[in-house]
Amino acid sequence: MRQPYVEAKWDDPFETRDERRSVDRFEFPMEISITAPDSNHRTNLVGPGVTKNISMGGAFLYTKHDVQTNQRVRVRMDLDNVPLALCLPTQFEGDAEVIHVRTIDGRLRGVALRFSDSFTQSMEFALYVDYLRNLAAASSVAH
Repeated sequence: MRQPYVEAKWDDPFETRDERRSVDRFEFPMEISITAPDSNHRTNLVGPGVTKNISMGGAFLYTKHDVQTNQRVRVRMDLDNVPLALCLPTQFEGDAEVIHVRTIDGRLRGVALRFSDSFTQSMEFALYVDYLRNLAAASSVAH
């Protein structure tokens, strides 16, 4: 007798995987706003970040913010150039967790973020990411 569960694809969180990302990412440079606590001044600093790639689950970006792994930050994406036909809000804003930080040169850092549910559970955000994916694909075909 054949046992289908033996041949099934298992998603075991304790098994190491070569690729830890559960969502496909694609390259798309865009400016976003990051709000992060600044312990030196006991306040929040707001500044820019430029994405290298993005997905429904997170983004990799460059910033001058001094963030640390496991830190929570606030992310805002303004939708200035999105066609009105998509009926999206003017911006997306929510929390993200810093997964990895790498110093590039001096103050510039490469930061991997994991988006919170305010992004990952939003159908509007899913539509926006799909729109960005299509723009990235069209751009790569044109070049």
